Amino acid sequence: MKLIKWIFSKFSALEVIVLMISITISTFLIIPVFTPQAKVEGAQIIMPTVDVYNVEGGRPVPLFDTYFFIKYEETSKRELDAVKNAVNDYLVPYHKLFDRHNDYYAVDPVNPKFPTAEEKETLPRLINLKYINEHQGEELEIDKPLYDLLVKAKEYSKQTTNNAFNMFIGGLYDFWKPIINTYNAGQDPLNNEEQRAKLEELVSYIPLSNEDIDNTLVLRNIDNKYYVTFNEFNNSGLKLSISVGAVAKGMMTDILKDTLVSKGLTKGLINGGTSSFTFLDKGFYGKPLVIKMASINEANSAFEFSRFDKYQMSTSGIYEGFFFKHGDQEIIRSHIVNPKTGYPAQQTHQAVNIASSTLSGLELDYLTTTLTVLTLEEGLTFLKNNYASHDLNVVYVGKDNNGYFVAHTANYPGGNEPHLTVNSTYREIFLDLL
Repeated sequence: MKLIKWIFSKFSALEVIVLMISITISTFLIIPVFTPQAKVEGAQIIMPTVDVYNVEGGRPVPLFDTYFFIKYEETSKRELDAVKNAVNDYLVPYHKLFDRHNDYYAVDPVNPKFPTAEEKETLPRLINLKYINEHQGEELEIDKPLYDLLVKAKEYSKQTTNNAFNMFIGGLYDFWKPIINTYNAGQDPLNNEEQRAKLEELVSYIPLSNEDIDNTLVLRNIDNKYYVTFNEFNNSGLKLSISVGAVAKGMMTDILKDTLVSKGLTKGLINGGTSSFTFLDKGFYGKPLVIKMASINEANSAFEFSRFDKYQMSTSGIYEGFFFKHGDQEIIRSHIVNPKTGYPAQQTHQAVNIASSTLSGLELDYLTTTLTVLTLEEGLTFLKNNYASHDLNVVYVGKDNNGYFVAHTANYPGGNEPHLTVNSTYREIFLDLL
């Protein structure tokens, strides 16, 4: 009830409807279900309580374009307040830095909701990702968290097989978003020559080779100061745009995890938009937490699993996209784009989940997005060649000519007291990874 009241206090009636639909869809991705033995009465949902406004003020900006929260055991007020403070102190400023859609002030106005004309004119702007995208060719001094994220995104862009991950696809996201949100067949490049030419142009602006990536994004640090220069590629101009949507939430869960653990605040779990989970301690209230994976058919869930230890997991998927027939092929339009083709990912698997106690939330976020773009065989080879030494437990959910399937590594979900139950409407496939 508190969550509902908070939502209604922040948004208009129409925005509430959109938000609730969004939450419903997101919650369908992974649904935590407590085991019968687990005590859940009084568990606290801790969300940020500080509103964030862009330079225009008005309505609050949704953090990370989703909803982050900490599910924490009922404990002392002092401990719960410390968790709330950590959420506000870290989630809010990091969102501002990583946001590529909104401008923010480096120094807050007297009333951030209603900045004056003078404040709009004179207050300095925060150098965030949007600022970087709009100031190509300039060397800018940036905050270390944003620098660290750009370093990792650049590293992943260079190391990923078949260019399945690329940080320079902001323009592609912007191209597909209005087509996908309310699918418009007339604007799909399959049916529109002008749109197809525009898409091909955007693809030509994406640097794919290591040399081109290095020349497009120059990062350096000197004496604990951090600098970035974002250059155009192939005469792209502002049509080239950096996006960190596939890694930012994962990094945010890592930051919250490290902060909370360092303060001894470990009686809970971090939920990053339901696609990233981090357990701060074993289970919840000392018991395993069962998680249900969304189904892509009529079943309530594709499978459910649990493991009783401190681990992180990430899920990416395309099954929430729009499906349609084109000739004899079923086409998928989703938010996960193949950087090499410019088109949304098109594979038999529609969701990928990885659970691990050794990989960071950042890397898991990156990997599940990458595996969604790669074929199943390409993805397993990539993992085998690069992550063989890790606690790596992978599952694919999809549909092929033989029907619906759940394909997983033999040890999935790994860890202590592992539990996995696959819905009977899916055939179970065991993957040979390591």
